[in-house]
Amino acid sequence: MSHNFRDAPLAALDDQHWRGLPPAKRKQVLIAFAEQILAHREELAWLETVDMGKPIRYARSVDVNSTANCMRWYGEAIDKVYREIAPTAPRRRWPPATAWC
Repeated sequence: MSHNFRDAPLAALDDQHWRGLPPAKRKQVLIAFAEQILAHREELAWLETVDMGKPIRYARSVDVNSTANCMRWYGEAIDKVYREIAPTAPRRRWPPATAWC
C-alpha cells in the first residue's frame, strides 16, 4: 500500500475493497465514522480552529456536527437512493395480488 499522498487516491480505486462491500456494511462503516467524529469532537474542533482561525465554539457546534451529520446522511442514504432498496438481504417473495382477493 502506498504512503504517498499523491498515490493514495489511485491506490484506493485499485483496491476494490469498498466497491466490494455490500450496502449494509457500507452503511455501518459510514455511521460508525460519524460516531467517531462526534466522539473526537474536541480534537477535531481544535484542529479546525488552528487551521482556519475559526472560534472553537463554532468549530465544535457547527463544523464537527455538520461533518458527522453529512457522514450519517450518506450512510443512511445508501439503501434509499434511486427509488430502490439496495440488495442488503434476500428478498421475500409475496404471492400474486390475486391471492389476496
